[in-house]
Amino acid sequence: WWCWWYGGTFGQRSMIDIYPLLALAMGAFFKHVSTKRVIVWAGAALFPLLVALNHFQIWQFSEGLIHFDSMTKRSYFIGFFQTDFQRDWSYNLVAPDIAKAKSGYPEKHQKEDYYFKKISLQGGDSLRYVSSEINRAGELTLNRWDPNDWEQFLVSPVDGKKISLKAANGRFVTTDLNRDSVLHADRDNAWEWEQFELICLDDRKAVLKAFNGCYVRLQDKKTPAYLAATVLSVDSATVFKLQLIKEPK
Repeated sequence: WWCWWYGGTFGQRSMIDIYPLLALAMGAFFKHVSTKRVIVWAGAALFPLLVALNHFQIWQFSEGLIHFDSMTKRSYFIGFFQTDFQRDWSYNLVAPDIAKAKSGYPEKHQKEDYYFKKISLQGGDSLRYVSSEINRAGELTLNRWDPNDWEQFLVSPVDGKKISLKAANGRFVTTDLNRDSVLHADRDNAWEWEQFELICLDDRKAVLKAFNGCYVRLQDKKTPAYLAATVLSVDSATVFKLQLIKEPK
């Protein structure tokens, strides 16, 4: 079945049809370990804990603390045993790509998925969005909670290998060597300084590599934090979460 996550639910209801076969295997297993006292006592102690965890997570699901189809390993552990909503939990959710699943294509995002589309970027471990500050000569900063116009960038391919980013002011994002490689959206054309390599990672995250061979990184030396292409290796401050902006119909 193309829907490997089995729809929006909690549990593995798709396995109900093979319960009889699983019961035979389980019976053989219990018979094998029944003569091993240590395993029996360990199982007796563990079984009620697992039952309690299952009931607690059913409650979490009913309260919206476990998502019906977008959970990831990181969001699961952020929400583990939590009774209140955690902002980091929602930040790490990744919805399945239904169109790709139906077509049999791998769901891992690729740079081509973003061509000719508007995206927003959330920086590092922060929940804030990257903004092209028109009041600050288009400097890219990390200081907004919502992806409005200034926080949206149009992705366009360049020579099939790199991309350009156009901000809301109609200007391209540049790595300005004359300003310590700080990113600004203030160029009319996408020449060499305005080109980036988009390297996709897991969970809709990516890094940007500028023309100078350095990765774009959050700089927190001042407030608000700004973006500059200054490091040669990837760390948590170089990773951005990408979100596609849905165009109004």
